[in-house]
Amino acid sequence: FAPDTVAALRCRCLESLGNTSRPEAAKFLKAVAGADGPDVAPAGSDDVEVRQAAVRGLGKCRQPESVVALATVLNAEAGRDPTLVRGAHQGLVRLTGKKLPPDPRQ
Repeated sequence: FAPDTVAALRCRCLESLGNTSRPEAAKFLKAVAGADGPDVAPAGSDDVEVRQAAVRGLGKCRQPESVVALATVLNAEAGRDPTLVRGAHQGLVRLTGKKLPPDPRQ
């Protein structure tokens, strides 16, 4: 398949994994989003669109590990990737039900 097709398939799969709300899904999405660090990231997670899809999936995954992963991504990407920061913030608000500020220091 063409690289853009592969990336689109990965993105759809990652977002769908979040809908399962399984602990295994949260663990995998956390690794793809980069919350575990770059040395344990699965193949293909170096694509920014794939990481964004993993963050969106984490925002749907009702697991405590998802909240921790989104907070980690929010802290790590602050000032670097506004799309990942926005997605992590939206996921945290959705999962916690709280109106959290978008700034991780607050």
